Amino acid sequence: MMNNVLFILCDTMRRDVSNVYGGAARMDNLSKLARDGVVYKNAISPSPWTVPSHVSFFSGMYLNEHGVHETAKLKTWHVANRNKGIYKDLLPAVLSSKGYNTLGISTNLLVSTITNLDIGFNTFFNADIVLTRYQLRQDKELIKMVRGGYSNGEIISALLKKMKIGTLLKYGAAYFMTRRAEKALNFPFDKGAAYVNMLLSGSNWNEPFFRFINLMEVHEPYRHSSYRGPQENFKSQRKKHGEMGAVKSEYVLEAEYLDQNIGRIISNLKKLGLYDDTMIIVTSDHGQAFNEHGYIDHGVYLYDELIRVPLIIKYPRNRKFEARRGYQSLVNLPKTIIEAVEGGDDHSLTTETAFSEAYGLNVPMSKRDMANNRSLINLYERPRKAVFKDGFKLVIEGKTGNIEEFTKDGKDVLADIKYSKVRDELTNEIDIFKGQEKFALPK
Repeated sequence: MMNNVLFILCDTMRRDVSNVYGGAARMDNLSKLARDGVVYKNAISPSPWTVPSHVSFFSGMYLNEHGVHETAKLKTWHVANRNKGIYKDLLPAVLSSKGYNTLGISTNLLVSTITNLDIGFNTFFNADIVLTRYQLRQDKELIKMVRGGYSNGEIISALLKKMKIGTLLKYGAAYFMTRRAEKALNFPFDKGAAYVNMLLSGSNWNEPFFRFINLMEVHEPYRHSSYRGPQENFKSQRKKHGEMGAVKSEYVLEAEYLDQNIGRIISNLKKLGLYDDTMIIVTSDHGQAFNEHGYIDHGVYLYDELIRVPLIIKYPRNRKFEARRGYQSLVNLPKTIIEAVEGGDDHSLTTETAFSEAYGLNVPMSKRDMANNRSLINLYERPRKAVFKDGFKLVIEGKTGNIEEFTKDGKDVLADIKYSKVRDELTNEIDIFKGQEKFALPK
């Protein structure tokens, strides 16, 4: 018998937010799932942002293998368009070939048909409630600006300078349509989770099924905040500290609301009698930084707040496995899923070492930000690689070869001479990571 798979991706969820991991958010439904499953304490995301992580989840490859990551020139949408050539033996396609009914539902436009992350699914549906902005595809110049990360002000200014009044009116109509939709659907507190549950409640759960669901509730934007993600990193430290308390409180509330919606999905499975035979995975593609290291948002760095993520798996018929020593790289999820639904255990998930990679800024900067923040952009625009092994973590910045982090059980040991041999061994691990030579910033 082939077992079902439900893969719930909680976009941007830190491991330490949930009470399952000792955090402040009361996530009772995750706690119930944890009692029926296995809570993994050393899950490492391969990337600190969405697109590369998702490609790794479906391909089983690290970033330096699949190549779908940011570079000095390629950002966000241009990165997403690099996926087309790597789709071979992807998780959805493999499961489909085995007879699975594969369906993807995403509330994130970066995980969509637009970014080719629908390939391999029998059906893929985008439930992004702000999708109306992207109904402007007939105007290539406008969609290029929207996808390129330009602010509303920059788009309006550019169109006025070129006297493109018709295009400006078109953009304005789509913008206000989006705002009305957001207000009606309680955005940004609800970023599509309620809509996803509505879709699932009436969907066909023909067995065996593979359902992949991306939920965006804990992703920015947040209520009661002018938080603007990457741009916040170019503001004064005083302003950052003033806002972070409110943002973190809202983040906890969002996590609790997300948990309610996960509970509704699981409750629906139980009502249909599908829960016992379904493998349920709940994890995240990356976390979120709230100025713990003078940095806000996600991407660029490999701090624990960004790449240590929750991972809870309920195996078919609630099978439990003994804890293994090591780390759960999410790159190993495809192989683990395929083995588990065929009656195997979780031995492929945990390995002695795990890696994570970043290659600079993943979002395009405006000309003003580029001109006013050259030193910060130079600091951000660098490749970084992390290795975890035996409780140690080493992060090397690839442009200079400098060590950015060297910790043991979360404590800085860079200056501790007794660990110098371990540091050298981990440096070598990074140098030979997946057969790579010493890395440099890609062109």
